[in-house]
Amino acid sequence: DVSDNVAFKTIKDACNCFGHDYLGYQKAGASYPRDENTILWFPKLFLNGEWNNKISEDEEIIFEKHMDEKKAQEHVLRHLKQNKDKRIVFAKVKGNLGDILYRFRGLYQLDRKESNPVKGLVWKRINKRVETFCSNNI
Repeated sequence: DVSDNVAFKTIKDACNCFGHDYLGYQKAGASYPRDENTILWFPKLFLNGEWNNKISEDEEIIFEKHMDEKKAQEHVLRHLKQNKDKRIVFAKVKGNLGDILYRFRGLYQLDRKESNPVKGLVWKRINKRVETFCSNNI
């Protein structure tokens, strides 16, 4: 639950709360074993390299945008063709001691009407709570 202020030190720790059994993991997205239309997402919600992702002040909307105009268009069009419309979001943040954490922000769904190459992908929060579960190997 967002109100629990949940944060993980590593991406693998967050993934392992959703049925994975990773020893290490460094990608910005991972599968969600219980729903093929949902992924676990670990975005940097600030300007970084080629991306300018932002979250609204109330954390209800995330804007995902590539800085390169051509790549932004390709990214948006590719995602609009897919059925992966939901993301369980753990945003990359700096902790009080300067350490990196991945803080739970909720379950977001792609807003297909609002998303476009200029604005980027628009994700709207649909739940502040998600269920965790162990892998079948445990």
